Amino acid sequence: MPGEYRTYITQYLITSPGPSLSRHNHCKNGIRIYDEYTSSSFFLCFTPDENTQYGNKALVTIKTTPLGSYLSDYKLFIQH
Repeated sequence: MPGEYRTYITQYLITSPGPSLSRHNHCKNGIRIYDEYTSSSFFLCFTPDENTQYGNKALVTIKTTPLGSYLSDYKLFIQH
């Protein structure tokens, strides 16, 4: 239903390079979070911590709209 917040576990991928900031510039690293509501992904700038081993799952909160959805919050699951 549009206008609702949804929270679910989904997959993510840390990439290098990250998303574009301008025509000739991009983030050094990025994170691509899969959105099950629109079957697409959110692509954000991300600075990984050198001392952390990242997994591939994230707890995300999105807000749905009639035109799609937007990312409200995310928390990454890390490996110990």
